[in-house]
Amino acid sequence: MDKYLARNSSFELLRIISIIMIIVLHYLGYSILDNVNKFTLNYYLTYFIESICIMGVNTFVLISGYFLIMKDKVNIRKVVDLLIILAFYGFIFYFWMMLVNKTPFNIKDLIKSMIPFWTGKRWFVRTYIILFLISPFLNKGLRELSKKSFEKILFILILFFSIWPSFFPYPPVTDDGYGIINFVLLYTIGAYIRLHYKNDVKVWKYIFIYILCILGTYLGRLYYGYTWTYNFITNIMGSVILFLIFSKLKIQSKIINYIALFVFGIYMVHYDIQIQDFIYGKLLRCSIYSNSNGLIIHIIFSITILFLVSLLVDIIRSRIFNIIINPIVDRIKLLNKEIE
Repeated sequence: MDKYLARNSSFELLRIISIIMIIVLHYLGYSILDNVNKFTLNYYLTYFIESICIMGVNTFVLISGYFLIMKDKVNIRKVVDLLIILAFYGFIFYFWMMLVNKTPFNIKDLIKSMIPFWTGKRWFVRTYIILFLISPFLNKGLRELSKKSFEKILFILILFFSIWPSFFPYPPVTDDGYGIINFVLLYTIGAYIRLHYKNDVKVWKYIFIYILCILGTYLGRLYYGYTWTYNFITNIMGSVILFLIFSKLKIQSKIINYIALFVFGIYMVHYDIQIQDFIYGKLLRCSIYSNSNGLIIHIIFSITILFLVSLLVDIIRSRIFNIIINPIVDRIKLLNKEIE
């Protein structure tokens, strides 16, 4: 079988849609939401779009739980590759902005750019790596559970780490779903769907529930004020329903599967902390469109350009790595070991 047909294109398409949602979140979050005039058409539109796209992040973790649950071991090489790509883009973007801004070279700033975890950046990559490394141990425990026991642990996780922080004060975790707890919760849901869930619900019913989740997040944000967190219950539910919708689709496409290979690269390119002011401020000039009649057109144009350029950049990076970097890493046995 062609290597690009080896994966289920329905889930690969969901990965692509999820990264587009994340690009939209970063676009709106840069300067649009803070500057849009309240109670205008743009205000309601951007809040609605944000309420849809906030669910994109969770779907990545659900997909991981769904597929990784059957694995007894994971290869450290995948983590190594992510870290090398992260360092590569940090290196490139540091020197690019050094030239653009005409600032002097600083070795400490370069290191911080290549290892952004030290300054609290790239939270998703950091948390995802932790989840990936502990996944073999989670898998062994979760696969041993009966369906009934699995549902009990899911109920406990959802109750304490989603429902409680959504509606009640002093929750056990106050990271708004950015940490490993929410990732483990989502991973566990994805694993449950793979192991125990009978997906026999009609798609239209899923779509109806998904719309309700979006409206719950949207109206909650307008009138309740605290729904744009990854662990808010409507966002957890919405991402699960979105996942289940795509699990019902029967799509097979080499193009979709090929593009999906680069979603992490697209994530790293389009919103690096060093270039966001240059991209979103100087090039796209997002702030001046907050209250413009052309906001929606600008959103569509900007997201399309960001996606396509980031994709092209990472395809080029991938080809360079295949020639220079990957052959070197292949020879280092320590970097290719498995955790089990």
